[in-house]
Amino acid sequence: MTKKSPISGPRNPGDLDPTFGVDGKVLLEPHENSSDFTSIAADVVLGSNGTLYITGTATDLTNIRQPYYTISALHPDGSLDARFNSDGRLLGSYHQPDDPTETVRSSANKIAFIEANANDPAKLLVLGTVGLLNPGPGYSVSFYPALARYTLDGHLDNTFGELGNGHAIFPGLEGERLKKSSFAGLAVPANAGISQDKPRDFIWPQDINVNWARHNGKIYVMGLKADGSGTVVVCFHDNGLVDWSFGTDGMVILKPFVPSGGTSPWNVQMKAMHPTEKGLLLGGYSGERGLTALFARVTYDGRLDGSFGKDGYEYDMNSQFQRALALLATRTGHILAAGMGVDDEGVWTVGGLCGIDAEGRPDKGFNNGKPLLSSMMRRGEAWTGVADADGKFAVIGRYAGPSEQGNVGGILVGRFLPHGEFDPDFGALESDGIRKGWVAFPLLADVDASGLLVEGERIFVVGAELPPESSKHSAYIMCVKG
Repeated sequence: MTKKSPISGPRNPGDLDPTFGVDGKVLLEPHENSSDFTSIAADVVLGSNGTLYITGTATDLTNIRQPYYTISALHPDGSLDARFNSDGRLLGSYHQPDDPTETVRSSANKIAFIEANANDPAKLLVLGTVGLLNPGPGYSVSFYPALARYTLDGHLDNTFGELGNGHAIFPGLEGERLKKSSFAGLAVPANAGISQDKPRDFIWPQDINVNWARHNGKIYVMGLKADGSGTVVVCFHDNGLVDWSFGTDGMVILKPFVPSGGTSPWNVQMKAMHPTEKGLLLGGYSGERGLTALFARVTYDGRLDGSFGKDGYEYDMNSQFQRALALLATRTGHILAAGMGVDDEGVWTVGGLCGIDAEGRPDKGFNNGKPLLSSMMRRGEAWTGVADADGKFAVIGRYAGPSEQGNVGGILVGRFLPHGEFDPDFGALESDGIRKGWVAFPLLADVDASGLLVEGERIFVVGAELPPESSKHSAYIMCVKG
């Protein structure tokens, strides 16, 4: 863990917070022998106890086929909170095989803080994937949605999961369900290298994309099916048991569909999910006809809602907003989708926001019902996260592309007013004294911004960076003044 050091000079909204870590940033070391690990941070949550909890993935470089999920606990100043697992961090695996040499690939995408109630103390819930070696010759791995639940002192919760071991896997390792289920696992990109003799150092959470929504005592998990047949949503009870009454065999599949007036089927790649009164609102895109943003609704009993949009899907083939990557319920009761679009010339991908109502129709209260596209760096850009910031909208994203310094990437942090304008009180100053509403943190490195948390006047961003001439990714959390 990097040591804290003071920073001199004035600090303005959009600057790194000098009271956090070193220059407003902490590099997260998943283990005391950090030189042996490569890591990424994927999500962050604030507990009611004031502790920041960050989850992600780490791989011991001496055993690259067996990554772990990680949890780190930090005080508000970025130092480790030793109340969690004695030193503020842990490495975990969703499955302990009988054969200790068997490959188990664990990663984490999301984390939630579960408040205490009259019967239970506060706990942490982690969502990710587990990769298990398939039987037979060669190195072949299948990936499944997985959950882990912890007490705040860093111990697995023995009231969670089928075996009471703190873990839950869909469709369940116990009772031979994994072998008998019709679920073949989650999709992995071809370049992930998980079936080669020398697989890539670890599986990025973005490679095996899973997302979730928690509603009325249930945990809904979404991902892409391994056989390419579409997006799958599965359901757990809050105690980690699979809800087999949901859909068919505990799951619903959003299969390719033929759009209105079309002749060829569109694939369905959903990336974000949010609970609404009528069901789970899903946002993503189709790869057909270039890229088109898609929205759908799944009922809480596990059906694609055919009353939503056009035969269950809402889309606009002529829109410049192309991908929905994150969803936020606004204070007006509508939904804000963050993602990416294309500029007027069709050259650069740009950050995109799109307001919709509960039925997937344009929200006239946000940018007059039109997508809001923001080209900031004139390089490939996308908003990857959105959060409420006291009625405004904080967004994070990334950019990458050629420049005078070579292929440069970086992190974007922005803030919008409720109707869709950049916040003039945030970000770098223009020549006229008005702030841009956004700020870029350039790095001559491979970078990613994965998770976003807004707490008061602070904006926390987590992700990973690959320093120049290095083969080891480093997980980070940085804090921007709001």
